Amino acid sequence: MINNPFDSPKVMKRDFGLIPLYFLLLNVGQVIVLGVGLIVIETFHMKIPHNSNAIASGFGDIISFSLLFYIFYKMHQSYIIPIVLERIKQAKAYIWLVIITYIVYLIVDHAYSYALQFLPKHYQFEESQNQSLIIQQFDTPWLWPVLFLTTGILGPIAEELIFRHVLIHELGKKITYIGAAVLSTLFFAVLHLHAGSSPFEFIPYLYGGFFLVFVYLKSGKNLAVSCMLHILNNSVITLSIIYQQLFQ
Repeated sequence: MINNPFDSPKVMKRDFGLIPLYFLLLNVGQVIVLGVGLIVIETFHMKIPHNSNAIASGFGDIISFSLLFYIFYKMHQSYIIPIVLERIKQAKAYIWLVIITYIVYLIVDHAYSYALQFLPKHYQFEESQNQSLIIQQFDTPWLWPVLFLTTGILGPIAEELIFRHVLIHELGKKITYIGAAVLSTLFFAVLHLHAGSSPFEFIPYLYGGFFLVFVYLKSGKNLAVSCMLHILNNSVITLSIIYQQLFQ
């Protein structure tokens, strides 16, 4: 029997420190890359590349997410590895749940996109501001593997750690899991808004967050299962962007 302190009704208060740490590290990673880049540029008298923002974002996110995972590991190093392996093993039983939920999500997403055309023109949008910012980073082909790693894999795991583990699993011990699930869904949607041109850009992230919460709770709060769905969705989006860049 694996010793799992997370199953205790006692709240892991230190895990809430991951929330401000998450936002802090996102900036720290980019600052490190920009700092190193400027030193290299000054040393070798190079020109600042036109895609410097994408480079800083891509490699900075790798640093940021790696630091977040390492800190979480150090917080629970005496028992976290066996728990993670056990959760991954258990997640295999929920593969069909993930696939069916993803298909339902796509149907809802397409229905919402269709419904948008009936709104006044100034409320319509093809891509959210968040999606536009992501797409802009894919202008440089050699960065695609880095962006796939961060956008398709590492980013989803980091977000699930914050929005499902901390905001549902731990906060739910205090305010009920349903209440925590509602907060998680709302905060997830808010996080993905970047000065959108339409207030309706909020909705896709709201039902996207709902489906992630659904599989998380349905699987008995198995973080590996919600990570599977999140990685599946983001990986498909990332690959579709790369496909469009190749054949546009």
